[in-house]
Amino acid sequence: MKNLVIRADAGGELGTGHVMRMIALAQAYMRRGGHVVITSVLCPEPIINRVLELGIEHHMLNGCEPGDAQDSAATLQLCEENEAQWLVLDGYHFDEEYQQRLAGHDIKVLCVDDYGHCETWNCDAVLNQNLGAENWGQRKSKGSDIKWLLGSSFALIREEFFESIRQAKEKKSPACRILVTMGGADPDNITLKVLRALEENELEGLELRVLVGGANPHQAKLTQFADSSRHQIEVLCNVREMPPMYEWADAVISAGGSTCWEWLSYGLSGAVVTIAVNQEPVVAELESRKLALTLGWFTEYDMGTWAAKLESWVLGQQAGGNFSERRQAVDGYGATRTAAFLDTGIWCRRAQSKDAKLYFDWASDPVVRASGFHTDELSWEDHVMWFDNMIQSSDTYLYVVSNAFDEKIGQVRLTPDPSGYLEISFSVARNLRGKGMGSMMLQEVLQRTLSDNSKSGGFIARVKKENQASAKIFHQLGFEASEDDPKHRCLVYLKKNII
Repeated sequence: MKNLVIRADAGGELGTGHVMRMIALAQAYMRRGGHVVITSVLCPEPIINRVLELGIEHHMLNGCEPGDAQDSAATLQLCEENEAQWLVLDGYHFDEEYQQRLAGHDIKVLCVDDYGHCETWNCDAVLNQNLGAENWGQRKSKGSDIKWLLGSSFALIREEFFESIRQAKEKKSPACRILVTMGGADPDNITLKVLRALEENELEGLELRVLVGGANPHQAKLTQFADSSRHQIEVLCNVREMPPMYEWADAVISAGGSTCWEWLSYGLSGAVVTIAVNQEPVVAELESRKLALTLGWFTEYDMGTWAAKLESWVLGQQAGGNFSERRQAVDGYGATRTAAFLDTGIWCRRAQSKDAKLYFDWASDPVVRASGFHTDELSWEDHVMWFDNMIQSSDTYLYVVSNAFDEKIGQVRLTPDPSGYLEISFSVARNLRGKGMGSMMLQEVLQRTLSDNSKSGGFIARVKKENQASAKIFHQLGFEASEDDPKHRCLVYLKKNII
């Protein structure tokens, strides 16, 4: 079994964001059949319980201070005990010195960054999930072959959001229902500053849901304010199910941290407050792209200014992007891409309408046409009609397979067969043929399909006898050849319990 160790802390001024986004990575890695241990020096009990309830192992490091020599030694020992291939570090106390102490050991290290907290990196890979990080200057590193996972395509979204995000619809304007969330801790009670600003303006009829994290010490003050407010305010403590919150909301007021990737993926209008230095690049990029209203640093709070800005924003008069622009900023596959990078390097997703041209180009390739059972020239109009029917079908699976950096590898199609099996057809991008990608690609899709569709009776593939390359791939994957099919020349199949 593939093993991954994650080192992250939570609580107090650290907030809960580091551990919560590592939960997203752990879930994605476990979907690939791996085992994950999240280890911490600091972590509140409610967060630990949440990790454990999700089936993720958690380990506390005792007798350490975050980032000290005992911390790194105990973390290395845990990696050895679990025979981990990768160690992921998420926290700003995992500095150059900490990374140096890990060097020379039989473990690959991925560091998660938000604002360049190290001048020099001594690790195998760096992940920065922020908007605009694609253009982030790659820092000095000890190894010239360091890998950089940069930009919002790597934004780590938890599994619980997937289905809800796909069904998200544009909300009304002006906003009536507003979600207020300042993270799991909010020691400076910025939430109360936001509520006072909303109380000060001329807005009427607002419904507010105020989320209070498990490490927030201000619940009583917030509840007292809510009871006396002219708005309808509901204070909710330690909310475990976030998708219903975003589904309910017309708009969100949040800190400028990882929560922004969640509400952007829903296409919601947002207003953001900067509460930590690491959030400055996020907030700056949201402002430059006009994807949110930015209220500035909480330390420069002026109730009248915030009240006026929030009133214009709620009424739709402040820049905040449109629904489609916000949704396109974060596609929700960041954790999947990162987990793929830590594993085989490839991942798959269901095809979408935007993939019609990609599929057409692949299907029109002369080699693909010759190896298939339909060799006539393909027309664009017929293809579009066919493609739309395929992606709308409830029992057909079209996948696009890519590497972790979204370079397209090929496509796999699974369609119902009268035998009760799913019939497989696939093609590999021209520039990657002969490099062993076909077998890896099919293995990835078959694993994914078994987890998505446990009722499948198995898989069947029809291959022309002269297509030895495809036949070899299926045999490598454990397919057994049956008698010749007079119509299709060859028949191979695989029952699902073989994968």
